[in-house]
Amino acid sequence: MLAITVSNRKWQSAYWSAIILALAFVIFSAIMHVGVIQSNKLSALGPGIYFTGALIIFVMMVRSGGALAPISWYILGTGIFFGLGSALWALVPELHSRRALYVRPGDLLNVNLLNSSSILIVLLSAKIFLGNKISQVGQGARSQINLKSIYYMLIPVVILSVMADYYFFPAAEDLIVRSMQSKMRLIISMYLLISGMLWSQLRKQWKILSILVLFAIVFRGVLALSKAEMLTPVLCFLAGYWAINHSLKAVALPLLAAVVVFAFVLVPFVKQGRMNAGYDAASNSVIDRIDIISSGTKTKTRNSAPSVRPLSRLSHSPYQRYLINEYDETRPGESLSDFWVALVPRIFWSDKPVVTRFGRELHEQFNRVRNARSALAPTYSAEAYWNYGAVGVLIVSVLMGLQFGWLTKCWFYAVQGHGKAYLAIAFPAVFLAFNVEAWIAASYVGGFVTLLIIWLIVWLSSLVVGTRK
Repeated sequence: MLAITVSNRKWQSAYWSAIILALAFVIFSAIMHVGVIQSNKLSALGPGIYFTGALIIFVMMVRSGGALAPISWYILGTGIFFGLGSALWALVPELHSRRALYVRPGDLLNVNLLNSSSILIVLLSAKIFLGNKISQVGQGARSQINLKSIYYMLIPVVILSVMADYYFFPAAEDLIVRSMQSKMRLIISMYLLISGMLWSQLRKQWKILSILVLFAIVFRGVLALSKAEMLTPVLCFLAGYWAINHSLKAVALPLLAAVVVFAFVLVPFVKQGRMNAGYDAASNSVIDRIDIISSGTKTKTRNSAPSVRPLSRLSHSPYQRYLINEYDETRPGESLSDFWVALVPRIFWSDKPVVTRFGRELHEQFNRVRNARSALAPTYSAEAYWNYGAVGVLIVSVLMGLQFGWLTKCWFYAVQGHGKAYLAIAFPAVFLAFNVEAWIAASYVGGFVTLLIIWLIVWLSSLVVGTRK
């Protein structure tokens, strides 16, 4: 049996701190905007303070039992991308390599107001579902969950899923098979999550298996030259570990290490690999990717001068500025015009348009190139404004807040020993909240519906198994 500690008092304290922090960010941004104060260094103060506060609040929430509460990870994600990323853009003139991405006086005024307003709306909307009490088992209570049987049942499915990922590398040609693979990866997330939660209780052979699975998934991410695929499984395991171990050292140190590794190791590594002449996202074999990686490593060794530019990956402010200007100059986006397409699973509509196509299109539009190998992430707040202005930001932020608030409530319900099927989507749900740079239709429409469908399937399966027993 597994004991998970939940403290309603600590959680509420952390949550109200987040609301106050977001409100202060809004007030600061509004004063700067109304006063047309164009100093970039002064503009960086707001997002810089928000980033620091968001890290502290995230640790507070984890220590209160909210290690897998989506709203906790939303605060962390906005702290990194809307806080640290924006502050760096303002403070480091040559953060980006291209001059077109450099910050100009006053550029951060609209960006800060957009992001801070959206953050506050999301947090207030989430509060509707969360209310003033998240624990029904008593303040500081320890609820018991038996996860070992689930852990053992997942093992064969996880092994098959990992083998399929390598067999179809880099991606299955059939879009339906590719879609099914993405759903299967949720099982891997659940396995790594439970491995982290059970780590102190697992026998040696099962710990070795968990490490091998984690290594296989991370190495597949290395071959895919995907930052998300490399970092996500590690965060998934850590989130499970944090659900049980709330000490400051256990939470803060791995969190800071993950941010540093992402910015200074994964970002330059992936960029180097994708710039290789032999790189092709669709056709490279495993051997091809190993050759690309090895040649990139040799080049990096010869040119190993330190640089702050890897941190530019955290800064979406130049692209937010661009999208804000596009709408203000009567060139609105159309990425949400067919958002409903994301609601239909591809298994029922094989010719469904690819809802993630806008990333490459935006990259080509922004950089004025053709046949781009990379895609741009707009951040949900900028995409909402680009499509429908302030009204779009309000509607999208409210909907996201309701989503995250409800999922957070489901997490606290699950750790009390009820609705354990939620664990199947626990980490994908927090990643959905953390990944604020995502496209709205793909993540907060299609992605959300996918999580609900998988949750329903797991819940029905558990009922069938329970009835048979």
